[in-house]
Amino acid sequence: MKKMSTILIITILAGMWLMGCEKSPMGPDASSLSQSDIAKKPVKFIKINDGILLYPAGHSLQDQPLKTGVDIFGYNFQGKNFNGFFINAYLGAEGYPPYDGNDQAYLEQNPEVALHWAWPFKDAILEMHWNDSWLSNKDKNLDGFLDRHYNYFSYLGSGAQLTNLITWSDDWGDHSYYAVIQAAPLTAVSNGFEWFNEDGTNLGRAIWESFIIVEEAGDPFISPAAPGVGVWIGSPVSIIM
Repeated sequence: MKKMSTILIITILAGMWLMGCEKSPMGPDASSLSQSDIAKKPVKFIKINDGILLYPAGHSLQDQPLKTGVDIFGYNFQGKNFNGFFINAYLGAEGYPPYDGNDQAYLEQNPEVALHWAWPFKDAILEMHWNDSWLSNKDKNLDGFLDRHYNYFSYLGSGAQLTNLITWSDDWGDHSYYAVIQAAPLTAVSNGFEWFNEDGTNLGRAIWESFIIVEEAGDPFISPAAPGVGVWIGSPVSIIM
């Protein structure tokens, strides 16, 4: 059981960076708005329910407008959360339809997905919550996509936060994994494995170059600066385990 759980957690952490990549359902690779679209919306920002923000190129819902509420994969961009099969956090951005729990039927239509790194963990349930700096539910810079770390050059110092709760069952019982991940402060220093404050305070383990795991289920370490490591914007997300 311990070996299976460890493999799952390592694989999940290695793969979750897709949430920050340009190919994700929230990330831009080119503007989807024409100048005429912008001219029709002469305001400071564009909202999801304006109906002109689209899923990006390569997504299985490409060119369809983002909508408030939960989409077919489990994303709720307005509410800034995801709840669904673990693999569905990735399939849409890679051009596939959502997995519905029927292994055989899905592979008959999409046989190549059997080689996807997340397929062995497809039935795990992933619940994610993020704040506005991680991924906004508005487009303020009018590039046609929901904003990331708005007004910041990168995630560093932005106050971005993501929480992950993953639950799954196997022959050994029911399991869960929980983590709180935050962008490192601009003044923090990393040795590649951990982040440290200016005074040497250990802020947590490094992940994805710019982020810190400040809290993790099953890990006795909780950042002494948690939950905000000096950069938190807004109220922490609470998940009852």
